[in-house]
Amino acid sequence: MIRSQYILDIFDLAFDEHAESDLLRNQVPFLTINDINHTGIGVFVHFSSDDQIQQFKIDTSNATDFDVDGNPTSVVNGVEIRNPDLLILADATIHLKNGIIDQLEIWNKCGEDYVLSEPAHYQLDQIWLDKSKRRTIIR
Repeated sequence: MIRSQYILDIFDLAFDEHAESDLLRNQVPFLTINDINHTGIGVFVHFSSDDQIQQFKIDTSNATDFDVDGNPTSVVNGVEIRNPDLLILADATIHLKNGIIDQLEIWNKCGEDYVLSEPAHYQLDQIWLDKSKRRTIIR
């Protein structure tokens, strides 16, 4: 189970308007943070999952993208993270593998080192939606 409100907020905004929103949202309770890798200007949060997550797997029969092992992959993105005090202007991308949430990638677009711990205060914006439909989360 993910206890990070920061990650849960990113998922919440990213899954809005997604064709498989219900399946993605239903996967979240079965995820656990497995590993966190800082890259300097970003971070990869890797997830493991309970076997019960399979009931909410997204259909990958029409997949066009595959990893080097032949697993179908896709991404969900469109969430921008802001915290001017910490020099964060970042994109969040959720990577799916075999129809299951696999990892969260955060890349700080301003080129500054990304913080080593989750920011306590942040603004998340949906940047792919028409401005009249966008939601923002501020904490």
